[in-house]
Amino acid sequence: MELQVGSTPGGIEIPRSLVDLEMQKKLRALPKDRQPTIPTGPDLKARYMWRVGPRPSKTRFQELNSEPVLPEGFPEWKPIMDSWGFKMISTVEAVAEMAAIGFDLPKDSFTNLMKLGPHLLAPTGSDLGRHGQEGTVFAGYHYDINFLTIHYKTKFPGLFIWLRNGERVQVNVPDGCLLIQAGKQVVTSNNHIKSNHFFLYTLAGFINRKIKNTKIIVAISPPGYPKWACFISGLKARYKEF
Repeated sequence: MELQVGSTPGGIEIPRSLVDLEMQKKLRALPKDRQPTIPTGPDLKARYMWRVGPRPSKTRFQELNSEPVLPEGFPEWKPIMDSWGFKMISTVEAVAEMAAIGFDLPKDSFTNLMKLGPHLLAPTGSDLGRHGQEGTVFAGYHYDINFLTIHYKTKFPGLFIWLRNGERVQVNVPDGCLLIQAGKQVVTSNNHIKSNHFFLYTLAGFINRKIKNTKIIVAISPPGYPKWACFISGLKARYKEF
């Protein structure tokens, strides 16, 4: 339940690449320039899970369909999160319709499956005051288990993806654009087209703004307070239960 509702602090979520020995074997067999950093512990990222959209009146998966947790002291929280979440769902629906047409399926094949799905908006960040060393892995190598994941442009660099040919690429989202990744629920006749990815601290990217074409936001925190960097404001779109 705690991984699907409200705040999830760093050091809780376990990336698959930490425990899947077969995956580790395959990753170590890649050329050095294509290998991800194998994590040595849980993800250091922290995030806030906010449910977006209606849920079914009856469900066998209460942990996926629980009421959202509203933090105290933020009266604007719900309207802002809902507004951004519904905009991202609308974008995913448009892409899902185009994907259905591309697969020679009825236009609403995927969007029908998304209705009443347990969609989650998940702003994600980390404490650079504690974890600001170059090469620190915030989110270990993994793929998402949902249908599609959509991200706005990150405020800080460090997101890497693997193309279908195995090439490792650092993501650079242009201004005004969104990034969409395929999750495990996207299945084709030639297996999955899921997108493998991970997130780490790249010192060069923080110093050289041209690498990510992004504005670096420097926050001066009082002594003892975390120096947070919010990396990704993403939404996980999922199919409904059957």
